[in-house]
Amino acid sequence: MKRILVTLVLIASAAGALVAAGAGGGDDREGRFTVELDNAFGIVEGGDLKIAGVRAGTVTDMRVDVRTKRALIDFEITKRGFGSLRTDAFCESRPQSLIGEYFIDCLPGTAKRELPPGSTIPVERTASTVPVDLLNNVLRRPYRERLRIILDELGAGVGGRAEDLNEAIRRLSPALRETNKTLKLLGDQNETIVQLTEDADTVIGDLADNREDVGRWVVEAGQTATASAERRTELAA
Repeated sequence: MKRILVTLVLIASAAGALVAAGAGGGDDREGRFTVELDNAFGIVEGGDLKIAGVRAGTVTDMRVDVRTKRALIDFEITKRGFGSLRTDAFCESRPQSLIGEYFIDCLPGTAKRELPPGSTIPVERTASTVPVDLLNNVLRRPYRERLRIILDELGAGVGGRAEDLNEAIRRLSPALRETNKTLKLLGDQNETIVQLTEDADTVIGDLADNREDVGRWVVEAGQTATASAERRTELAA
């Protein structure tokens, strides 16, 4: 009987250890994610991780994927209430200031499915900011001459790869991404825009046909405003 009790105690202890180990493993990855970037310029270990502009964690590690030649940035979300990212989450590097270090800023996404802890946000859902000082350096000699040579050779290098080039430009330039969103919004509302243009033409035509009446109304409105201003004390009383 004693031998059976000892065996049961050992089994229970082993099961408890396994459960604790499993729980500990899950906690280790909670709030930890990896983001894949084309360019990790300015990102440093211990730098800020922001969710929708709010500081919510830190960068914990940085490395290079030898196969893709891209940067892999590990970060941990430590602020309560910000640990849930969705499968359509989007991250990009942003400058703290014109001369400061950079940080990772993520939009949590709106998809129904939650991004599992430990997941990697692929480069297709990331962007890297081009530093302003690097752009300014290109304008100086001899760098601008070198840039011209690079651009001359770029045509041959990207021949037949227009889609890849467009995708790279979109990821590198936030302004172009916002322009694309604006153009898509306008495209979705093209019927409304056409109707607005037609209505505007009608209104302008009516105003032109009645320009004498419109002119008289403007003059009389000005006279009324002047008279009201001169008698504002009496009107206030």
